[in-house]
Amino acid sequence: MPKVDFIKENISRCLCGECPVQVKSKCAHDLYEKAKKIEGMPAPEQVPGMYCSSGKATCTDLDAVQQCFCPGCLVWADYGLSSNHYCIRGSAEKKG
Repeated sequence: MPKVDFIKENISRCLCGECPVQVKSKCAHDLYEKAKKIEGMPAPEQVPGMYCSSGKATCTDLDAVQQCFCPGCLVWADYGLSSNHYCIRGSAEKKG
């Protein structure tokens, strides 16, 4: 199963921040605000996204019933991913 690189280029192309699954999440919103202030490369737990790389979200207020944006994400396409809802299910390396 593909391992998605946790790198700045992928973070910048990630659609998780716009995803209906976490768009109403106060936790994710707060993490995004903090992440904007980080200089250099953030740690995975500091980025409320890139779940295909880092695994399940630490935020517990995500709405997994919502449709996710994974299939429209350039990172998803570049790595040949086939699953979605990585924020709930875990990383692509584990889930495909």
